[in-house]
Amino acid sequence: MFDNVTLRKDRAVHQTIEISEVKLEVCSVCQNDCAECAHGELRLQTKKYQLSMEQVRDFIKFTEESNYLIHQLSIHGGGEPLLWKNFNEALPLFGKSTAIKSIVVTTNGLAIKRIDNEAWQHIDTLNISFYNDQPNALLEDTTVAKYGHKIHVEHIPYFFSRIKNNSEVFKIPSKCMCSGPMILENNVFPFCGPPVFDAAQIMGIDIWKLNGIYKKIEQNYLSEFDPSLRGNMEICRYCWANSNYIKEKRIVPQSITGGCWQ
Repeated sequence: MFDNVTLRKDRAVHQTIEISEVKLEVCSVCQNDCAECAHGELRLQTKKYQLSMEQVRDFIKFTEESNYLIHQLSIHGGGEPLLWKNFNEALPLFGKSTAIKSIVVTTNGLAIKRIDNEAWQHIDTLNISFYNDQPNALLEDTTVAKYGHKIHVEHIPYFFSRIKNNSEVFKIPSKCMCSGPMILENNVFPFCGPPVFDAAQIMGIDIWKLNGIYKKIEQNYLSEFDPSLRGNMEICRYCWANSNYIKEKRIVPQSITGGCWQ
């Protein structure tokens, strides 16, 4: 069994690839500007990004045609997903797709009232990260309270520090703390989540010129996925989501302060 992708061979003609989780990056805007945001470098490089409805439909189309089954579609960024202009229009399409079993949205909760009733019907879990003294009153709205059984709240007192310079290079292989597949625009990053953008910046390379780290969404877009490469690529040595980051006890809590990604 692979970490996130498993090939089932119990069908003679149409094999099904089961994917435990796909990270869907839907927009770059956010109300907060947190210095240690895990999506910081991704947001910096994709300013004003909004996943289009055309890209949504292509993702669903090629996922279904490829006989993929996504157990959890995680909608969480790179900015604040509830500021995605197509949120309410796209959620029913995801929810009705035969290729998607469940939908989880991770949000700061500030725009929770923007979710319409139809979109709520297709959300299985809404994870809200409350920062500092953010009020629980956000959950008292009549419509929001109606869906309280789908809401999980976690209070976040700090972020974990990210790697800041080239001197911090870690051992590989590793088990990624933020692995893919990740969908960004009309691209899939089979191995990596948002921290790959930080790693590329630290290495001083243009991630869009790095062969093999991503490919265009098309039919069978995960056909070349090789699980043995996850955590074994050179870029993994520079990634703060490399699990050796924990092993070497380099995690340092950072308070939430203003950053540079507005």
